[in-house]
Amino acid sequence: MRRLWLVRHGIAVDRDDPDCPSDRERPLTSEGERRVREAAAGMRVLAVAPEVIFTSPLVRARGTAEIVAGVLGVPKREIRETAALEPDCDPANALEEIAECGARRILAAGHAPHLDLFLAAAVGSSHTLSALGKCGAACLEFDRGWHEQATLIWLLRPGALREIGKGSAGTAR
Repeated sequence: MRRLWLVRHGIAVDRDDPDCPSDRERPLTSEGERRVREAAAGMRVLAVAPEVIFTSPLVRARGTAEIVAGVLGVPKREIRETAALEPDCDPANALEEIAECGARRILAAGHAPHLDLFLAAAVGSSHTLSALGKCGAACLEFDRGWHEQATLIWLLRPGALREIGKGSAGTAR
């Protein structure tokens, strides 16, 4: 059995902000960082335990991956950037990289609507099943291999993850 958790990045600097850098360089806001930590605490309660974290190279996704790794106790050396998780990429490319890495428990941090399309394709749906909010997450299970159809185990909005994580130790890391 293989597990894949999909996590959308947290709240980033608004594109309309006059001080906003290029889209690739937009960082998380301080509120975004706090909410990612709180959602990651919920993930920890739900026993999210990746061996490897793949992330889009865009700054906001990378920042999300690093915070989640810290809360879940995943060493930073296990965070791997991949262009396959960039917003306009084909979700099949991300699944190829995941399949090639050899791990059985993987978390992928990326963007909407890319992750929504990825989720739909993984479960064999021709329609999107979700619109992951910022720092929303989903858990997929692959019974035999990464190229088989997945089963959706859970799909949670960011507020639900934060609620699950309330009172859990380690949210301030």
